[in-house]
This record gives sequence, C-alpha cells and structure tokens, in this order.
Amino acid sequence: MDQHFTYDFESVTHIVADAVGQPGRRTFFLQARQGRQVASLIVEKQQVAALAASVLQLLDELESQHPDLDPAVSPKQLPRLEEPIVPAFRVGQLGLGYDEGQDLMVLMAQGLPTEPT
Repeated sequence: MDQHFTYDFESVTHIVADAVGQPGRRTFFLQARQGRQVASLIVEKQQVAALAASVLQLLDELESQHPDLDPAVSPKQLPRLEEPIVPAFRVGQLGLGYDEGQDLMVLMAQGLPTEPT
C-alpha cells in the first residue's frame, strides 16, 4: 500500500462499499471511481454501517433544508467492486459533509498512521 498519496475526486461516477471473503474472515472495501481512476480503501464493517447511516441522515437533512434540490435517486442496479482491488490504505476515520456551493456531498477518508520502517 502507498505511504503517501492524495485522491481528490471532484465528482465521482460511483462509490461502492462491499466485502470480499467468507463471513467471519471478510475484508471490507470502499471504492470510488472518477473517469478511469479508481481508488480502493480498506474499511471496517462498522465504518461501512456508520457511513450508510450518515448518508441517509444527511440526505434527509438536505431534503428538509433545501426542498428545491433534486431528490436522491437510487440506481436500478448497484455497482460492484471493480477488480483488481488494490487498496491504497486502511481507513482510520471517515468524514461526510455537504458542499452547498458546489452542491456535492463530500467524503473524506483519513488513513491509519503507519509504523516507520
């Protein structure tokens, strides 16, 4: 995994959270795509659950605060993780927000500190 990196996806095609492996031994990933660039991150199951709850809460808040915004649309078919899955880092913290000026949801992922080699 890379030690130094920055991904700044201005507008993504999709973001996917999914798991690979057998129950009890799964690895969870968060993957984002913008154009031809794909970023895969390792996340914990609890982080995925918290992110899903936060997205739903933020969408509810946005709908009540900004009734003029287009409603969120669920895709007819959910995207899957794209292979090969090459994780950039293991996520320590996720942050979710809304950029009103650009009318975009913002997802920030901070990696866990790495041990010096």
